Amino acid sequence: MTRLIEPYDDGTIQQRTFVCFILDASGSMEDSKAQVLSGYREYVGTLHREAGDLRFGLTTFNTECRRVVEPGTPIASVQPLTEETYQPSGMTALYDAIAETVAAMETWLPEGGDWRALCVILTDGLENSSRTQTKETLKALIEAREATGRWTFTYLGANQDAWAEASKMGMAVGNVAGYAVADMGATMRMAAASTVTYHTSVDRQSKGFYRQEGGVVKWED
Repeated sequence: MTRLIEPYDDGTIQQRTFVCFILDASGSMEDSKAQVLSGYREYVGTLHREAGDLRFGLTTFNTECRRVVEPGTPIASVQPLTEETYQPSGMTALYDAIAETVAAMETWLPEGGDWRALCVILTDGLENSSRTQTKETLKALIEAREATGRWTFTYLGANQDAWAEASKMGMAVGNVAGYAVADMGATMRMAAASTVTYHTSVDRQSKGFYRQEGGVVKWED
């Protein structure tokens, strides 16, 4: 399968960034569906305007995982989610979704050169239906990728102790944030700003993706 990295091969881009957004589409997200649709539109729009050379993918998950945007897609080609493409239902196969997304991303990643990969995970619930992954296998997968210095995993969790849950999966505390469902717009703006900073930074692996003071995320409206 051909990797979609043409804009990076002309010598004009020094840093390759591959982002994949892993978005909860379980039944509990139904009440915040409108906020998710508008927030995701703003997230993608910000990346297009401010970091237009990166590559993007979107996985949604409930009991099953669905690749809505294939990893490696130019951000300029990414379309907004709609009522038809985002229909929350079912349970939360979070561990499977992360592992399947990593495997799909690795299909597109260059075999050499200066690149890095970012997984942004947003969920309002806890793992309850994965069939191929356990907490232990997923933690080993994440830690192995991050040890290469090329991968960063970030976690946005509502209705839970996001830091405790992400720690179980091997993610750095500074790459985790809690959010309120009512603050979805601010959450997506923060995630977009952090993604742009990650893309443009010389830091090869972020351990402080979300700015925090005293464990409290500082939202920017």
